[in-house]
Amino acid sequence: MQKEHKTLSLKRVADETGNALLKNYIISDSSKFPDYIGLEEAFLFDGLILGVCIKGNGMLKVNHRQYGVKANTITCIFPKNLCTMLKVSDDFLFELMFFSQDYIVSFPLRMDKDILVNMNENPVTEVSKEAIYNILELHSIIIKQHHEDLAFKEDIIKSLIMALMLEIGSYYKIEMDRGILRQSSREDDVAKKFFLLLMEHFRAEKKLAFYADKLCLTPNYLSSIIKKVSGNSFQEWIQIALITEIKKQLKTTDLSILQISEDLNFANPSFFGRFFKQYTGMTPLKYRNS
Repeated sequence: MQKEHKTLSLKRVADETGNALLKNYIISDSSKFPDYIGLEEAFLFDGLILGVCIKGNGMLKVNHRQYGVKANTITCIFPKNLCTMLKVSDDFLFELMFFSQDYIVSFPLRMDKDILVNMNENPVTEVSKEAIYNILELHSIIIKQHHEDLAFKEDIIKSLIMALMLEIGSYYKIEMDRGILRQSSREDDVAKKFFLLLMEHFRAEKKLAFYADKLCLTPNYLSSIIKKVSGNSFQEWIQIALITEIKKQLKTTDLSILQISEDLNFANPSFFGRFFKQYTGMTPLKYRNS
């Protein structure tokens, strides 16, 4: 995975807490991830990730489901999804595009809601070689335009990115019309709603009863569905989400250990430190320094 890469328009700003934020987009010609995303562990990205696998293969986990990534597959990861790249082959080549949520929301897209839902429910889908060629061609044009000295360069690039998204959406619609994309069961739907709630509230709410109440279910029933569908218990998912967020903040912010523990509603820094060390084998400070 350690390939030479070029990164296009990496735009970051800092919010009032010192967090590093992706302002607009990153488009790379190889498997380049933002600083706080590592292939060896789970990550959360506050935006949209589009990927095209050119060769090789890998295994991607999105929330509780695993997906095979191989040549001629498109990957679309929406915000509020917990992801892990479980493994990749030595020849894996995956062109990636990262877009901040605010940047995408600003687009006047005319895409059907059903297509967006299916893209979110089927983060990896296989398309024709011709479709992959068309996507990569648009990708190359965007990079070329970025290096041109044009008066309306940002508007041109934004229009091309919007065209790229619409093209990818069109391929999803073809697969949807053919009935190829996976259909969710009742239990899958409950699990999906749980993970959306989890990604939104795990910083403050760590009790099963809160999520069960939001879904109008009994805690025991929700707990059984989570375990059956995902293989992990509710408490394990809370721990995974917290550890992932703590690592992200330690990597990308200058917040103190106290500030991070308060942000994630731990009782005190000592408990926060013990919790982190229990699941990582090192203290928060040692992890940050490493």
